[in-house]
Amino acid sequence: MLSIITTTVSSKSDALLLGKQLIDAHLVACTHISEIVSQYYWKDEFHEEKEYQVSFKTSQAKREQAIKSIKANHPFEVPMIISNELQVNNSYKGWMDQYLR
Repeated sequence: MLSIITTTVSSKSDALLLGKQLIDAHLVACTHISEIVSQYYWKDEFHEEKEYQVSFKTSQAKREQAIKSIKANHPFEVPMIISNELQVNNSYKGWMDQYLR
């Protein structure tokens, strides 16, 4: 099984920094960063803004540590953090497990 943790941040530099912090700490094997448009209300004001979605790939064993690190280093006051468990092919899982040791 593979854990994919997803969050959003307001800038590409924040996304890259958060990803590098977790990769350097061996909490995640890799990240995918995509530009998105978000619509939401915050403090009674409507916002429509460019944001960056960051997906982190990690093992089930490192999932909780990775989530704690994301929360501790996230620039948002109230970050959205989603975690999903997925099946993955054995060769990819082997590469990921070797990196996350």
